Amino acid sequence: MTAEVDRRVPQNKALTIDPVKGVFHLAALKASDRPDAINSLKELIESRLPKVDLADVLIDIDNRSNFLSHFLPPGADTPVRRRDALAAVLAIGCNIGCQRMRSPPV
Repeated sequence: MTAEVDRRVPQNKALTIDPVKGVFHLAALKASDRPDAINSLKELIESRLPKVDLADVLIDIDNRSNFLSHFLPPGADTPVRRRDALAAVLAIGCNIGCQRMRSPPV
């Protein structure tokens, strides 16, 4: 199997090798066009789903499961601490960082 891969490397136009660094790079695949039926179904589903903010979804889930309490020290479960934990979860989950998510000084 490895011999077959080695044999096909020179003809593989998607593969480039940097001889200096010894690094392989594969070109990204092009997305195939979706059939019109798929696009129509996607639009139909999206039109029936309500638009909601991620924060609202997380608050609803926390109200049902109390998951934010796992991000807080014992005995520190206050509304302000819960808000801060929610902000941290959003910042990390959205990859925007805690510094950008922090509240401005009062």
